[in-house]
Order: sequence, then structure tokens, then C-alpha cells
Amino acid sequence: MKQSGPHRSTGMNYYAFRVYCGVQSTSDGCAWKCRIWKFAVTMPMSPSFLQGELPGALGRPGGYLATRTALERVAMSARSRLVVMTPFLDRGFEWLQMIFASSAASVSRILVLRDVSKYSVEIGIEHSHWLQALQISIHDYHMSHPPAAGRALPIETFHAKIVLADDGLAYVGSANIQGSGDGTSLEAGFIVDGRAAIQVARLVDGVLRVAKAI
Repeated sequence: MKQSGPHRSTGMNYYAFRVYCGVQSTSDGCAWKCRIWKFAVTMPMSPSFLQGELPGALGRPGGYLATRTALERVAMSARSRLVVMTPFLDRGFEWLQMIFASSAASVSRILVLRDVSKYSVEIGIEHSHWLQALQISIHDYHMSHPPAAGRALPIETFHAKIVLADDGLAYVGSANIQGSGDGTSLEAGFIVDGRAAIQVARLVDGVLRVAKAI
């Protein structure tokens, strides 16, 4: 349900969405216990046709929370662990560094990639200094099944894009940590908390149990 103005108990504007999680009496007459999900967007590279339909403001592309800002907020909220799942990285190592560096020094930092071998030079040489300095553990969720498994496709991997802080806040959307996720193509996603974030964490925990630690 999209708000047309500030919600009286949270003060959040119409860029926030109320997501119903359970029945509860509230002071504003809502019969549901509500969570706030924030919608984050990366607009296509300027100039774009969409830009004319959705004019932006300073720091708000198209009038929305910027994906870069959204991921930084998730990272800053982490207290025990920060997990970044991105199937494609390419030119995004600087952005990835910013995300992990936004978290507290005590936070366990985990990166899940799809086929780490594609980034052996970047991880092993070009960006090894800050990956080691930030103590980032890398996992590869790109696994082969034997022919006897009978799978139509022998490789098990992922296309999801997730940034998870603890079990309490997560970004789930289309943005890869690469150039196209930060200003080339239209990307969109949500920051979720509460029960939704717990479900995201359950998924991520399962991936970490099966993915190969590098």
C-alpha cells in the first residue's frame, strides 16, 4: 500500500511502503502491524527517456532512494555480519569496497560470488590489499553436479542480488555490484526488515552452507 503523505507514527514519506505482517490494533486505526519497506532505484544513464517521465532531486534519482545509498545504509546497520551476494562483479570492486568499508570494524564480512575463477586476477592481485585489510571471506556458489544427477543443467548457481546485515535488514533487488548496478541500466529493489529480513537470512545461511569457501 503506497502512502500519499507522511505516516503519522513514522514520519516516512511516500517513498516508503507499508507491508502488513500481522494483526494488531494501532493508534491510527490500522488493523495490522506494519513494517516499512524502502524502494531503491538506479536510473538509466543520463540522458534517458525515463528521466523525462521521472524527474529526480539531489541524491534521489527519479525521486527515489538511490541504490548506492540504500546499500550503504544496510552495511552501516550491520552489528555482527554483512553478506553481499552478487553473481556479477566486473567493474564493481570500488563500489564493493565502499559497501564493506561502511560496516563497523567488528563486523564479519562475507562475499558470495558466482564462479570466482572469473575474478582471479582482481581478487588475487588488483584488489587483494583491501580485501585482506577488511578481512572479507569469499564464497563461490557455482557448483557442478555429476551426470548421474540427471539435471538439465549441470551447474548450480545463483542470479539473486542480496546485501544482508545480520538477520535484521536486507537489500533484495536487481542491482549487481558493478557498473550497470550504479548508473547504466534501470535497477530496482527493496530494503526489507522484520520477518522478511529473517527469511532472507535463512536463504543466505543455506547458500553459505553449500557454497565453497575460497
